[in-house]
Amino acid sequence: MANLEEAEVPRQQAGEYALPRPVGRQADVVYLSPQGHQAVLGTAGSGKTVMAIHRAAYLSDPQQAHAGRTLLVTYNKALTRYLQHLSAAVVERVDVRTYHHVARGYLHARGRFGQNVVTGTGTRRALIMQAVHNVRSRMGLAPIFSRSSHFFADEMDWIYGRGLTAFEDYAPASRIGRQEALGPKNRQRVWAVFMEYQALRAAEARFGLYDWWQIPGVVRDELARDETPRIYRHVVIDEAQDLPPEAIRSLVELVGDSGSVTMFVDYAQQLYGQRSSFGASGLHIRRPERFNDNYRNSKRIAELALALSRMPHFTDSADLVEPRSPAVEGTQPTLFRGADRAAELQTVQETAIDLGRTGSVAILGPLTLRRGSLARPAPAIACNVAQRSARTRLGSVASSSRRFGQGPREGISHLWF
Repeated sequence: MANLEEAEVPRQQAGEYALPRPVGRQADVVYLSPQGHQAVLGTAGSGKTVMAIHRAAYLSDPQQAHAGRTLLVTYNKALTRYLQHLSAAVVERVDVRTYHHVARGYLHARGRFGQNVVTGTGTRRALIMQAVHNVRSRMGLAPIFSRSSHFFADEMDWIYGRGLTAFEDYAPASRIGRQEALGPKNRQRVWAVFMEYQALRAAEARFGLYDWWQIPGVVRDELARDETPRIYRHVVIDEAQDLPPEAIRSLVELVGDSGSVTMFVDYAQQLYGQRSSFGASGLHIRRPERFNDNYRNSKRIAELALALSRMPHFTDSADLVEPRSPAVEGTQPTLFRGADRAAELQTVQETAIDLGRTGSVAILGPLTLRRGSLARPAPAIACNVAQRSARTRLGSVASSSRRFGQGPREGISHLWF
């Protein structure tokens, strides 16, 4: 078996990023069995992406008996672009793709994807509101029908992501991430809106065939019919916690019987309420590898992450890896409590502008900051900050993994929640 310390490291060409070397036990993950399913659970800063890159390079190495076409799946385009600038010798052997890039490509090859097949955002919003109106007319008034289209869209995406096709499956399903639980009657109303929405969309081809998170189910449906040899022998999934279970199932089914699926997971960074067991995602994991050493953050930042990981939102996960605080002390995080909402936003604005003069700043907030009624002061603040500090970026918590700190670490020196 090759050794990473002895293996020849491909020469770095102009415009390439150096392939980072694993540290400590990270190298052991690279050489896990090239058959079956593997899971690597790690806290933030434990080097999961480094391990994923080396794992993909090893599985695709033509000098190994298990070598085969390898897919490295990332959640966002920024990280994909970064990985594509690694050593050309690795990139030539590994397809680095986002999930939807893989799914669209497969469905297009099978004749099930083309132009305008995904329902546009505006069309979807209009169809949802029409569905709400129709269902309310049939079922009678209820407070839930006054919820925004975003609420129903998020719930539909969760249903698609779980692969639920019947109310009997949706009714008892555990839903993590909602601000308030839905009772049985409200679940019936939401499901009725979901079914009405699909009927409205199917009525006219111009509305599109699929929603984005319906696509994993379509891929699985097509794979069940596909009798041709599987394209990939190995699939490596980075940041798998950001993919819904149905997407992971489709990636598992994309691999032949003699291949492997390796999943790198940070359960403490789940943003979309997708938490599920390995079995529910189509994986057969005998013993996951666990990493709790934080190579990225200071001790103070790690302690904050550890405190957050102990909150009730995370205690239901047996797969949570508790981060181990690093030795470097660092700056103590600051907790600020404003007298009211306006004071809080004003302080955020002033602080971001001030810190943006000497460093890069990211401002993160809950989805309601951008979507709800409290978001109205935010555009003015965003405009003011953008005009006065080009080094300040704003986004929702759910968009943060897609926009901040991906690929080559951009060195965000100040972070506001």
